[in-house]
Amino acid sequence: MKTELAETLLPRRDSAIEWWFIHGFFQEETGRRYAFMASFFRHRIHSRTSGPVGHSLLLSLLDLETGNNSVSSQVNPELIDYFLRTRSPSGKIDFDPNFIELLFEEVHARGPLRGVRRNDAPVGFTNDPLRISWRDFSLNQNDGDIELGFSTPETGVPIHLQLTPQDAMMTLDIGGPSHKLGLDVFWRSFPRLRLNGSFGEKSVSGEAWLDHQWGDHVLYRSRGSERRLVGWDWFAIHLKDRSNWQVTILRDARSRRAIARNLSIQDPDGSVRHLSGFRIEPRRNWESPRTRIHYPTHWRLVVPELAADLTFTPYREDQEIPVFGFIRAIWEGAGRITGTLSGTEVSGHARGEFQGYGYIFDFDRFLKRAAACVDRRIRKFFPASFTASSFRKELGPEARRRDPAVLTEMIADPVWDLLERGGKRWRSIFTLILMDALGTDPRPFETMVCSLSELTHAGALIVDDIEDSSLLRRGAPCIHRRYGVGPAINAANTVYFLATLPVLDHSHLTDTQKIEIIHLIMGYHTRAHFGQAQDLYFSKNMSPANLEKWLAGPNAALILQMYEDKTAGPVMGLAETAAIIAGSPLPVRSACREFARNLGTAFQIIDDIHDFAQTNNWSKMRGEDLADGKLTYVLIRALEMLDKKPRARLIELLCQRTPRPEGDTLREGISLVRQSGALWLCRDEARKTCRSSWQKLARLVPPSEAKIFVGTLCRRLIEIDPGSETDPDNGNGASNFRKM
Repeated sequence: MKTELAETLLPRRDSAIEWWFIHGFFQEETGRRYAFMASFFRHRIHSRTSGPVGHSLLLSLLDLETGNNSVSSQVNPELIDYFLRTRSPSGKIDFDPNFIELLFEEVHARGPLRGVRRNDAPVGFTNDPLRISWRDFSLNQNDGDIELGFSTPETGVPIHLQLTPQDAMMTLDIGGPSHKLGLDVFWRSFPRLRLNGSFGEKSVSGEAWLDHQWGDHVLYRSRGSERRLVGWDWFAIHLKDRSNWQVTILRDARSRRAIARNLSIQDPDGSVRHLSGFRIEPRRNWESPRTRIHYPTHWRLVVPELAADLTFTPYREDQEIPVFGFIRAIWEGAGRITGTLSGTEVSGHARGEFQGYGYIFDFDRFLKRAAACVDRRIRKFFPASFTASSFRKELGPEARRRDPAVLTEMIADPVWDLLERGGKRWRSIFTLILMDALGTDPRPFETMVCSLSELTHAGALIVDDIEDSSLLRRGAPCIHRRYGVGPAINAANTVYFLATLPVLDHSHLTDTQKIEIIHLIMGYHTRAHFGQAQDLYFSKNMSPANLEKWLAGPNAALILQMYEDKTAGPVMGLAETAAIIAGSPLPVRSACREFARNLGTAFQIIDDIHDFAQTNNWSKMRGEDLADGKLTYVLIRALEMLDKKPRARLIELLCQRTPRPEGDTLREGISLVRQSGALWLCRDEARKTCRSSWQKLARLVPPSEAKIFVGTLCRRLIEIDPGSETDPDNGNGASNFRKM
């Protein structure tokens, strides 16, 4: 067995990647049990076997008595440098470009993201016998045993384990020159090792499993030169009958479709069977509160040939480990196995590893999931149907009687009619991930933030549509046209005030924070109404003479201040609220406010552009601002850029009241705006302003994935292609952004 052990551990320096993976259970003399995992990776940086080598290390320790799971993820400087040199694998894998660009920028400027530690200690590495050392981690072959040492991730308590193989080596190879995946992956395993050692000053004993894996990076070739990412679901199972099972499912990481599968069973006599006729399916998903990755954590395995029906149940749902690079994180944890085998009840313990669920191929998918979470939080506070107990805490007990059915019809129905028409809920998402980026867990504040942002916004939209005499909102008749002006105003005002009440009742806020947030929100609500007053003034007094007068003055400044008050103001209030809750210092709070100011203003400019752009999934009537005689920043810029004759014609169309521009006349006005070049100028201004303020904020906020999400969301909000500038009637914009 000593020879087999040496062969199993032998480094494969010609491989792109290899790792030594040890996991198992140990218990103290008192019976207290722990599940552990240590995985050491070697990444070949150059095509040659000599030169710098990247290393990474994952550790976890789960206390089965308390449920506490501590994890560690470490990388060496060479791996960071290699990652930065590779840049985005664009042309190979279609990751979201904004996320990838910001990820590289952040790692280059500030190092690994939160949860991953840079370990600058030198790595000691010898081949035969294997000797690996990296600060307080060690993995050594000692004759027929393995010595493993590491410190607990959170407390630094030293762990020293001696592992002795009990069963024969098990082999699994996937690939070879003729393999359809074009992928080479090799396993050498000792499924059962006796474990003895120490945990701090306490003696421990138990059982472990050792894998050594090597081969290609996680890319495979399919149909010519197309390259995709592989994800996998993997289980190592110890049954009490002393059989050892290993299940491997390789998946296309984007489509989640299985592309290869294997079940290897080592029987108690040491013989090994490889089966493919089995069915494995997830039974329950878990969403990480940190990464928002959805992992399948509960599984069912059915093997008809063996009359086996087994269930994997994790000891703890949250066993996620952050990983450096594009992978973001994996679910890597311990669980129990229960079920039947040939009609007999069986049980055991196992480890599952679920990788490839966190790749950001399309940030819109992340936004949709986050938006669904926002809707659930809103509904928790503001239900679609009122009951006798609805808002009793906020309103106090009834002296006589309220009718829940009437309140539902007059308040909940109009508001939820608007909410259910869609929208990406970006204000809530922005606030919560900003809070996370500032170092505070946003989960206790989700309901408060979602109600504060989305209900207030819904109320503002309902009233705004009444004041503008609008016809459509998000592709359907405006709320006042469907329910009447009176009910619409009342419903809007109700949620406008109701949305602030969760702040006053929040158990995680101090009295000082509550007062500061309410004062802040009321101030920004007032500013929003100041902005609306300016907007209404322009529309009410639109005429050729007034327009010429406005154009002669500081017109652009008035418009931008209106946007800052009306659109950016509420976002600024939410950003500062996140900073208050996080206890951020004043420079960080100021940078959050400034970034929100520029984001909200840029967002409104992009909204103006959409009115004249040839984009898909735009729920407003094209050219509606022009038809309504609304003065916008895009129209100001277009009038500044047009020659005298087309400028005069656009003024005439903008000021025309009866009849409003429609049909060919409206198309003429849209064409004039597009021909001016204002759409592209305004788009570039919005982008430049947002990116500049993002850089200022990025310098003050520590690196984290939440921070990358903030930047990616904001780029997504100002993403637009107005279409062909030279052929305005035949463009096809790329953005699928909807008015919210």
